[in-house]
Amino acid sequence: MPGDCKQGWPYSNSLEMGLLCAAVGGVVGVWLALTAGGAGYFAFVTAAPVATLLSGTFWWWLLIVRTDCQHRFPAVMAGMLAAVSGHILCWYFLMLGTFIWSAAGKLTTFGPVMNPLQALPATVLYGALSLYFFGWITIPTGALLGGLLATVQARRRRTPASTGS
Repeated sequence: MPGDCKQGWPYSNSLEMGLLCAAVGGVVGVWLALTAGGAGYFAFVTAAPVATLLSGTFWWWLLIVRTDCQHRFPAVMAGMLAAVSGHILCWYFLMLGTFIWSAAGKLTTFGPVMNPLQALPATVLYGALSLYFFGWITIPTGALLGGLLATVQARRRRTPASTGS
């Protein structure tokens, strides 16, 4: 029934997608941290799940909850867009973290660190490279998660609530 998904906290359905995306982001972040050569890759363990949590929640809310759309195609698109924007947002969080740690005196670098505004164009470049290397797995995974979550939520809406009688 239209509107059923808006009962209770209006973002709960969006948060489900965000948590699914965060789980994938966490797995990718841990894998990257363990397999990449060099120091500093453990920041992905935090940045990737947070970025995908936010991007998954946002796109699910924008395309599914806000419009009360109950079709799988927008759900698949929400998953794909969450994956794409998750890459870019992850890199922005990494660069923002570097700026904050440097400003706090906790990080020593060989040169100046980008401020948050300077990081925006670099984020797009790094996000594009990240999509080139990892998008082949994260975008289809986001699409799959979106389609599966749409199916689960549709079944939940069709199932009558137990009355407890």
